[in-house]
Amino acid sequence: MSETITLISSDGINFNANRNAMCLSPVIKELLKTQSEIHLRTIDAETLSAIIHWCQNHINDGIELPPWQMDANRLIDMDLLIMPEEKFKKVINAAYILNLERLIITADIRLANLVKDMNSGEILSFIGIENEISTDL
Repeated sequence: MSETITLISSDGINFNANRNAMCLSPVIKELLKTQSEIHLRTIDAETLSAIIHWCQNHINDGIELPPWQMDANRLIDMDLLIMPEEKFKKVINAAYILNLERLIITADIRLANLVKDMNSGEILSFIGIENEISTDL
């Protein structure tokens, strides 16, 4: 069995990635049982690159959640914490698609900081949900 796998983004870019790192995703792990290349039709190349980078940085994490010890010297997730909001939203979405629980927890911390001063309407708008509540009952 090869140590690398091929992931193909929605925009057709091929990525070779470490099999063990990408198996942090139960979705990818399951797909690898029947496929040698995985086409991710809802994840673009920029986002997939960020996901691969995150998985490779966390390949040796233990099974506990949260996935890191509260160590100020551990900065491997800093790029996730400072990336532009639009890219960050795509990474969160991809984390949910791939069921990357550890990445979801890390992203939720940033998301909480982004929305902490917003009202409910602003939060809905920020995450792309239209508020369809009507007072015309």
